[in-house]
Amino acid sequence: MRVLITNDDGVASEGLWALARRVVDAGYEAVVAAPVSDMTGMGGAIGGDLNGGELEAKQIQREDLGATKCWAVSGPPALCVVMTQLGAFGDPVPMVVSGVNPGLNCGRAALHSGTVGAALNVNYCGIIGRRLPHLRRLRSTQSFAPCSSSSSSSSSSSSSSSS
Repeated sequence: MRVLITNDDGVASEGLWALARRVVDAGYEAVVAAPVSDMTGMGGAIGGDLNGGELEAKQIQREDLGATKCWAVSGPPALCVVMTQLGAFGDPVPMVVSGVNPGLNCGRAALHSGTVGAALNVNYCGIIGRRLPHLRRLRSTQSFAPCSSSSSSSSSSSSSSSS
């Protein structure tokens, strides 16, 4: 299965690459599309006039991810989801995994989170979204699994939202 990996902390975030490695190691075909810079607090925004109205994405190389295609997008994570589903980075994906944050997404503030916004935006695209809120939890011994009733009950490290 092809999976989009994104976050709101940008391509410089350690959590993004840790998550991408886990997804690839679990046997999924991953594509990474994340903001060029920190987009924390962007919620479900898909843009605005961030680049004079132009959509910009630059391919980046990560030797630790082999042939995985990685993109730095000049826009928030929800835009990364939309661009992926419109074919900017190859075929659309049936699943999006968003995170991993270095901090919490809790309470009402979660609605402003770009990590959560990307996961919520996938509902408009008719695909599965999962957000992973803690880098600390990703480093645990828990394994990545697609959203299902069995993975939701066995893993307290994530919550899922599906259409």
